[in-house]
Amino acid sequence: MTMTAVAALLLLAATGATATAAAAAPPYWPQYANQRIVTLLDGQWQFALLDRPAFFDSMDPAFGPSSPAAATPNTTSVPSCMDVAPPGYLGSRGIAMYRTTFQHNPGEAARLQFQACSFYCRVWVNGKEIGDHRAGGYVAFTLDVPASAVAADGANELFVLADNRFNHTTAPMHTGGDFWHYGGLMRSVELHSLPAAGQAWPWRAYVLPASISTVNISIILTDANFSGEVDMALSFDDGTVSKIKTTASAGRITLARIPVPNPRVWTTTDPQLHTAQVGRTL
Repeated sequence: MTMTAVAALLLLAATGATATAAAAAPPYWPQYANQRIVTLLDGQWQFALLDRPAFFDSMDPAFGPSSPAAATPNTTSVPSCMDVAPPGYLGSRGIAMYRTTFQHNPGEAARLQFQACSFYCRVWVNGKEIGDHRAGGYVAFTLDVPASAVAADGANELFVLADNRFNHTTAPMHTGGDFWHYGGLMRSVELHSLPAAGQAWPWRAYVLPASISTVNISIILTDANFSGEVDMALSFDDGTVSKIKTTASAGRITLARIPVPNPRVWTTTDPQLHTAQVGRTL
């Protein structure tokens, strides 16, 4: 039996697990276990910044990692802001380009999670554009890397364009205001392994109180199109594992009114948290 687990910390109850690749995995929640491998891509990336470029269309379909303007001769830390400036000085408004490499098994799909990229963000893997993001700010987003885009030798290049210029098309959520909007890869970037085609792992688990002693657990799967019967495993506070047979619909599972062993009420003066681990048995 194989179980893939997902974790997230909430108020009355939470999903929790120990990450597989502890040295490289994110130290924050949610966390994952067993076959799930999550790699933090933070660190030194190659970098270039075009400050207030007069003629540069960040949506140009012909632009890519091999374009002359995409050279990245410098380095920067990720996460960081592309437009940090001393007090009294304007920060840069323009295009930042980031480049790094990562290892992933050939023939296997993956998922990139960006915790924040502002304002407008485009992403390429091995020269193939896999998507963009326009919500900006601290809105996390994911982009899937198809198995066909993974390099045959497992060594892959990740290239990211970040545009922090005010623009109604590329930055509809950032078109001015009375405070400074920072730009760039401002939070962590993660690489997630994904299961083989036809399978689905828990991606997120949202736990909400249903009563003083029960919770509702909404589980989002890695495949938004997956439907059918699934065998789930659930435990609270690292205790006994319960097996639950349920049905997924359009990539979502709902577990209603699940009893919490020894429930404790959370208050601001006496904060009490449970942990719960949810997983799918394959």
